[in-house]
Amino acid sequence: MPPSKRSSKKQFIVGTIQIVVALTLLMLLLLPQNAATKVLDHLKSIDPFYVGVLLLISLCTNFTNSLKWRLFVTGGGQSVSYWRMFKMALIGRFFNNFMPGMVGGDIARILMLGEQIGSHSRSAATVFMERAVGLVGLVLIAILASIANPGVLQYWFVSLPLAAGVLGCAAMLTAYFSPRFSGLLVRMCKTLPLLRNYTVKAERLIEAFFMYRLQSRTLILSLLLAMFFHFAACLNVYVASLAIHFHPSFWDVLVITPVILLVTSIPVSPRGVGWWEWSFGVLFAGAGGSADQGVAAALTLRATAVLMSLLGGIFFVTDRGLVTAKAPVSPPQVNC
Repeated sequence: MPPSKRSSKKQFIVGTIQIVVALTLLMLLLLPQNAATKVLDHLKSIDPFYVGVLLLISLCTNFTNSLKWRLFVTGGGQSVSYWRMFKMALIGRFFNNFMPGMVGGDIARILMLGEQIGSHSRSAATVFMERAVGLVGLVLIAILASIANPGVLQYWFVSLPLAAGVLGCAAMLTAYFSPRFSGLLVRMCKTLPLLRNYTVKAERLIEAFFMYRLQSRTLILSLLLAMFFHFAACLNVYVASLAIHFHPSFWDVLVITPVILLVTSIPVSPRGVGWWEWSFGVLFAGAGGSADQGVAAALTLRATAVLMSLLGGIFFVTDRGLVTAKAPVSPPQVNC
């Protein structure tokens, strides 16, 4: 069997196992006390007004994310319009929700932006930085909400993932701002057999990634946008709860939403199928909710995200210039 077919078969088997595991967890959550029927009842009673609010919030969060991403593009010396960045961000959402295989949203964004700016290494660095700063902003929102509402930390399934996120961010920031760490990565690229053939490309990626250490303005602005994005994400969860006629405390939602996003970032199943809903079902207890309410809110959020990503599909089909146009280049920013 050719290597490509073996790889495809392995991916299919792993993906199938992941889906089975996630759906099994979900069924174990929903089977007791006729929870599945309750979920359907919640979905049938959704208030359309709040669905409209969810779509508006989703539009706002996607635009905020594209602004954050663009900061790293301009920081690297390239100029891409706000509108084009917004389109590419939504196309990434479309790939996440609809396209099969390994071409996820981040890969699609790297490829599209790489064509725009003429460098896939710099493109990859911008996407990675946008993700990394987003994680730091997520943890900061959770910390601030926990200080304001410490009672919800009594639940181990809230406090434990939050503690892991804080430690992970601390380690990531320490490594990123350590000159020794970047030097270690370059040496690894030159010595490891698997990376030796890609040394030049890897060094370009490392250089592009670490150049933002000197750009304090870019890092601060992106962090503020990340915190606003995750605050809006908390508001999204709160509105989804109202849509199914569950009225939690917004302060509780401010704590459990970052924890949900941290937990669901673990790739347990393709596209988070089942895992997303299970995480909501379990963690909604931290806001005084039940498993069926959590799953119903998760399905509502998934539906609005899918609807919004369809806009990205329209952009992907109609704007072929996204993969052909070149952006003008200017010197990288340095702002200490």
